Amino acid sequence: MLFRSILEWKPQFLLDSHEMGAMDTYLFNPPRAPFNPFLPKTIYKWWDNIAKDQAAAFDEYGWSYYTRDWNEEVYPGYGSSWGIYIGLVGILYEQSGADGSIVKKEDGTSTTYRETVHHQFISSMANLTTIANHREELLQDYYDSRKKAVSAKNTGKAFVFSSESNTSRLDALAETLKRQTIEIYKNKKELKLPKATTSTGDQVTRQNIPAGSLIVPMNQPLNLLINNILSFDIRLDTKSMEKERKKLMKDQGSTLYDVTAWSLSHAYGTESYYTEVMPKIPMIPYKSDRKEGKLIGKNPKYGWAIKSNDDQFYHILARLLENGVKIWCAEETFNVEDEFFPRGSVIIRNNANQGLDKGLLKKLAFDTKTREASNLDQISFWNEEAKKLSWFDQWTKTLEWNIPFAKWFVGGKINASYNTLDVHQTSIAKKPAIIWEGENGATRTITYARSEEHTSELQSQ
Repeated sequence: MLFRSILEWKPQFLLDSHEMGAMDTYLFNPPRAPFNPFLPKTIYKWWDNIAKDQAAAFDEYGWSYYTRDWNEEVYPGYGSSWGIYIGLVGILYEQSGADGSIVKKEDGTSTTYRETVHHQFISSMANLTTIANHREELLQDYYDSRKKAVSAKNTGKAFVFSSESNTSRLDALAETLKRQTIEIYKNKKELKLPKATTSTGDQVTRQNIPAGSLIVPMNQPLNLLINNILSFDIRLDTKSMEKERKKLMKDQGSTLYDVTAWSLSHAYGTESYYTEVMPKIPMIPYKSDRKEGKLIGKNPKYGWAIKSNDDQFYHILARLLENGVKIWCAEETFNVEDEFFPRGSVIIRNNANQGLDKGLLKKLAFDTKTREASNLDQISFWNEEAKKLSWFDQWTKTLEWNIPFAKWFVGGKINASYNTLDVHQTSIAKKPAIIWEGENGATRTITYARSEEHTSELQSQ
């Protein structure tokens, strides 16, 4: 992934080179207002320096270009935009497309594919020249941005997330942050936040935070990125918003090109707080504490109940339905042996599921651990999953990652057709492999045995 390469390479300059509509010319930075309020002040200087040299290079050839017109720097999710908030200089250009051939424009001029490549080449060389001529200044700005992020003024500031009932959601948020190398922790004991702001903007005092919550301190190198992706309510400048409102009131459409809402705090829906007076408490690096799922009880007379308050519930629900299990959804909360079940929990009645395989329920209960392994240690997870397939030659290395190239199961030899057909001929040959239904209602079922015969017939032709 792009962000992983950026984090490993730690570049100071990143170019996002695009194509746009064929009737256009050429766009490059600086962008126009509105601007993301968390943009570092140094980025404006670099946009101007780079654009000045790029414009001079285009002027040598008499080429058309423009800046600022429609491109704004608001949403932090684009490749070059995301990189700005970890300290590098990110820029964008957009070349009118030629689709690999020649385009005749409305003004009577033509653009060839060769010309578009030439434009991109000259732009890149101009940018590299600018960066080389300002190398020391660029490195100093990169260093200063990270030094400023860990300064004393950010000590005590933190985002805090808790979710006692839905630990899967908290773990998912934690993994999203960890993938971006953001430092995250958890509190070993319950704590009280003296003052804090909730995700809805309310001010609270002496807020209880349960043990095991997710804590993101702000005095760390990726401070700007954290602010950008976790802040509850990012406001754009008033002048730009007045212009936007006037256009909308006149039914002229939006002036904005970018996405304008992206807070992960809202997206994950956890209980979220921001504080500038984080108590000094013992913390440890965040790691999931999710335990293995299990069946409670051996042979219940009525049936089984599954709580609906954790995201894993929906995975289990889907698997139950796939296996033909009949379930009932509770419209109200209820208690079983002092255990609380929220609204939306499901009941599996014994009398409606005669012959239900208890092993299936046990497997689904343990499925939480399987998913956790997939999320937290992908290499180990896929190494174990791959062992379930039939290989002609065993792999020697699960993942070989040499940016930007990735090789999975190095040295292994496998055949997809063999794993989908041949291996099933001794076990489930007579079972359906394909169930086809046409638009006219006609159906056809093809077994694994017949599928293998069809494949062999094609190979012999």
